[in-house]
Amino acid sequence: MKNILSPSLLFILISLACITCTQTEQNGNKTANETENADTTALQNLEDAICYLPSPYEIITYIETGKIKFNNQFINPLNNKERYITTKDKIINIGVYSADVAYLVFFEKNSELGNYFKVIDNLCKEENIASGIDQKIKDKIINSTLNADTLTAISNEVYKYTLDNILEKEQKNTYALLLSGAFVETLYLIIKSADTDPEYISKRIIEQKLLFDDLLALLQSLKKNKNISDVILDMENIKMSFSKMNFKTENLKTEKSKDNKLVLSGNNSFEYSKEAYENLQSDIIKLRTKWTKK
Repeated sequence: MKNILSPSLLFILISLACITCTQTEQNGNKTANETENADTTALQNLEDAICYLPSPYEIITYIETGKIKFNNQFINPLNNKERYITTKDKIINIGVYSADVAYLVFFEKNSELGNYFKVIDNLCKEENIASGIDQKIKDKIINSTLNADTLTAISNEVYKYTLDNILEKEQKNTYALLLSGAFVETLYLIIKSADTDPEYISKRIIEQKLLFDDLLALLQSLKKNKNISDVILDMENIKMSFSKMNFKTENLKTEKSKDNKLVLSGNNSFEYSKEAYENLQSDIIKLRTKWTKK
């Protein structure tokens, strides 16, 4: 069955790997030096573009319209932190816990936020990453002295600050690992929390293929790193499940919104089958379980 999504569906803060690929293909007749420079520029464009990957909170906000229900059994338990020994495990789960924070903030479960921010902060310190979480913020969150809007702003700011700090130090592998953990956890939480209208949720999950492709493109550009190559291998089943949907985007347009965010619009279609989507769900859940060691 073929599903056609809304004719002008907006993907806010989406990256532009498809455009940089087009730019790279146009370098075929250039000299070796020109091609090398062009490839470097294309890679830089990709890295710049991937910075616009939506945060977990933005993805949840985009998908949720009263269709998912909070359940604290789905977030990664705090005591799992002790299971993360390697650099790869720690950084991936900084991303996982960041998505959990977005989930808690979205449903205004403020009482649990302080401890989750603390775990993120501790993991960041162990990997020499600045998290932007100071004691004053932790105290306010623990004491529930902040309203929902302020907590949302703080969680988004902390997430952005952490990523910006990683990029400023040119720790591209760290950046890619954290994004991977956050992305997989976000999809996991949405899948597990689906309360009504499974067809709506399935369509919204499948739409995230665009983001998945961009994340995978970033990982591929860094695949010489062992941790990154392991993550690419881990994501292979998800990649295969997404590919079976025959997702297509037409009339792609990009522009900046009034608040200076990058907006991508176009006509999107995919071939939906219940079996293929159930396989995708299963692959996401299995990978999340593997990464969190739950």
